Amino acid sequence: MTRRDFIGAAIAVGEVSSFGAWAAGRKIDSNLSVFLSDPHVAGEGTAPDRFEVDIHVMRNRLEAVVAEILAMNPLPANVVVFGDLCYLRGEVADYLKLVPIFDRLEQKGVRVALGLGNHDRREPFLAAFPACRTSTLVEGDVVSCLSLGSADLIMLDTLDESNSGNAHISPGQEKWMREKLPAWGRPFFLGGHHRAGDVPFGKWTLEQFVVGQDKCRGYIHGHWHFWQEWTLADFWAGCTKRSISLPSTGFWGDIGYVLFRTTPTSATATLVQKDFYFPRHQPD
Repeated sequence: MTRRDFIGAAIAVGEVSSFGAWAAGRKIDSNLSVFLSDPHVAGEGTAPDRFEVDIHVMRNRLEAVVAEILAMNPLPANVVVFGDLCYLRGEVADYLKLVPIFDRLEQKGVRVALGLGNHDRREPFLAAFPACRTSTLVEGDVVSCLSLGSADLIMLDTLDESNSGNAHISPGQEKWMREKLPAWGRPFFLGGHHRAGDVPFGKWTLEQFVVGQDKCRGYIHGHWHFWQEWTLADFWAGCTKRSISLPSTGFWGDIGYVLFRTTPTSATATLVQKDFYFPRHQPD
């Protein structure tokens, strides 16, 4: 991402201290975040599906990633999970397995932000993570904003509970986005579980909306379980934006996580690949 792309014509970003806080005797790097997606953790008693997956493997892999994060020095300011927290059906038992894992990060001063994917369900999720009900930016959805240092990340709620495979933006969320995002005060990234081109939005898709936002620097999503870069385009307006797809922490596809670092003039996403389920090398 070039300096021109990041800053934009009318934006000046001040220097952000890279080490804004201390936790557990270590610095927290306010410009460093870790992006996770699709952990698909199962609770006790969850029945395996037709794939006959060992349901403990995904939880073990997520716990191993959290242990790696907690060993970082400095610590990242944020850990963001881009949905599909649960194995298949978003059961309360699934979310209860996640609570102590994410608490380990929060206790060390690392903020955890959670998004919802097509295998999640809002009410069981909110029962386990009640703070998300009061902190959401859009009532009835799970929408959050956090600082990545020199830019913000706005995590959208693309979960369509009526169809476990489709994506959806509620009327209330669409209204909030159209009102708030054009006047957002800093550069920002949009995030969601689903690929932008697969999310209906007004007459078109979320892709056209993302490309049309002056201060939006790109879109980040999960769901595909692959580390991949996309180009989002509005051909009528002659504009493009960049998008990345995140690996899964432990199910299938590319296995790993992403380090995301911002500076006043750039943003860099680096893959930390732990495994893969298809024989292909994934470049940084």
